[in-house]
Amino acid sequence: MQIDLFVREYDGHTGPPGGRRAVLMLHGRSVPVLAGFDLRHKSYSWADALAKAGYDVFLMDLQGSGRSPRPKMDDPCNVNRPSTRVSSPPTRSPAGVSPATRTS
Repeated sequence: MQIDLFVREYDGHTGPPGGRRAVLMLHGRSVPVLAGFDLRHKSYSWADALAKAGYDVFLMDLQGSGRSPRPKMDDPCNVNRPSTRVSSPPTRSPAGVSPATRTS
């Protein structure tokens, strides 16, 4: 199975290879990652500011949000199990007392 996700990377590393620091930015579900962290208007890009400070920055939209595609609902792996089950009440409680005669 393949899942496609939108990811943008800013390479902010400027020092030796062993000293890399990374930041992963995920959206809050109501606002896509680009609008929340990488708005390209004047100096509103938090991701760009972190990259300029020396961090490798990764921005990612989770499946079904922003620029990441929605899952295909006709695929069996994306179908939810039933949310309710039919069950019958027990005929006896664990202590062996009939539920109708129990006092609390």
